[in-house]
Amino acid sequence: VPSRLPAAISRLNIRQLRLLEATDTRSEIDPRHYRRRFEVSAATARRDLGELVKCGLLARLGQARATRYVKINFAEGVALS
Repeated sequence: VPSRLPAAISRLNIRQLRLLEATDTRSEIDPRHYRRRFEVSAATARRDLGELVKCGLLARLGQARATRYVKINFAEGVALS
């Protein structure tokens, strides 16, 4: 994933970049928090967070209302929860 990182980051929007900047690898990201923080719709939150997962920058945990995301720890190559 690290070799794809520059290309992945160039595709991100400002909300996604701010989220990554403000989140450490021990924090879980709740889609509802993302919606409130950036004042976006549920669809936009899902799209933004899904793109971060697709780029290998976040890992998705749980399902439905219990869904949360964690930042990937590139030093170890695993998601931390």
